Amino acid sequence: MKLQLLCSAAVCAAVLSLTSCEVASPPAVAGATTQDAAAEVAVADATQETATGGAAADVPTAATELPSSSADAPGQPSDVAADTAASPDDADAAAAPDIAPTDAAADTDTKPAPPPVLLPPEMAIPGTQYNGSVAYLRKAAPGLAWAEEFVEISAPITPKTQVIYPKQGDKFPKDLAGMQTLAHEAALTYDYLLTVCAKDYPGITLLPPEAPKVLPADKLSMNFELTAQCSYEKWTAKPYWIPMLVDKVDICAAELGLDWALLAEADVASLTAEQVAVLKKGLTPSGKASFGNFYFSTKVFVRAAKGLLMTGALEVGAALKSIEDSMPCKQCFPDPWTYHLEGGTTLRCIRVRGVKEQK
Repeated sequence: MKLQLLCSAAVCAAVLSLTSCEVASPPAVAGATTQDAAAEVAVADATQETATGGAAADVPTAATELPSSSADAPGQPSDVAADTAASPDDADAAAAPDIAPTDAAADTDTKPAPPPVLLPPEMAIPGTQYNGSVAYLRKAAPGLAWAEEFVEISAPITPKTQVIYPKQGDKFPKDLAGMQTLAHEAALTYDYLLTVCAKDYPGITLLPPEAPKVLPADKLSMNFELTAQCSYEKWTAKPYWIPMLVDKVDICAAELGLDWALLAEADVASLTAEQVAVLKKGLTPSGKASFGNFYFSTKVFVRAAKGLLMTGALEVGAALKSIEDSMPCKQCFPDPWTYHLEGGTTLRCIRVRGVKEQK
């Protein structure tokens, strides 16, 4: 009997020992920080933004494909530093957890760029375009097969506020797929608006899909102003994107085509007074449109040289500002990255194509 009690006591001691081991706190495990993971995502996103593909349907030379703009030199792919985070760290990054690079980004990173098809000079006309962009000419970077480039700055892609407002803050998607879905459901492109608004705004001039996209300057301006008015009156569209969506999702490529990209710091920094004059002429309302004046805003989202999303302006020598400093009311929202950004900052995209030399 005494031996049995001793054995039972030993068993109990062993059980207690095992139990205490199970509840003990595990040692800290070293690993990558949230900021490090965000940097990897930023590189993948920046790579995706500079991928090339088929031209948008509203361009006369639909087969024309050239590399998008660059943070290093005009007409060249971006070279984003791998050790730079493209989104805020700590509390800001925690609002949208780390996400893995998308399959599309991995695919486009390995595919060779198609051979460029250059625009004929007669199609590289600066000013307002049928697709809502405003275009200018600039010198190409040394070493390219063309000396001049046709640069288009798109009409703003505006979000449907009734779609993004309910998805702010703690309701913001927690993965890339959710962000991509939200961005697509919210996006209103000029091409779409121009078509659907024509029924209620008879001043809009539509061209058949197969026709050359050429209209007199006054009709192009009227199209732009009435589309701006329609976007506000029919959809209450405002340029109130959630910065994290712009940062993580390649909205330009997804909505306009792979030959469009988010504006890079070099695109803005290289603007000349002559180019800005062309842009301002196309982005100055004539007074015919009473609403939608944000459509003419020159404030834009910009991908800085090291990958960080910032805001800037289509002005000569305009300085970039952080997302936090771009908030007109810093105390209004707890997180500037997962709540909409007010103040007129528009999501405009850029497309760069070479121009054939005249013989």
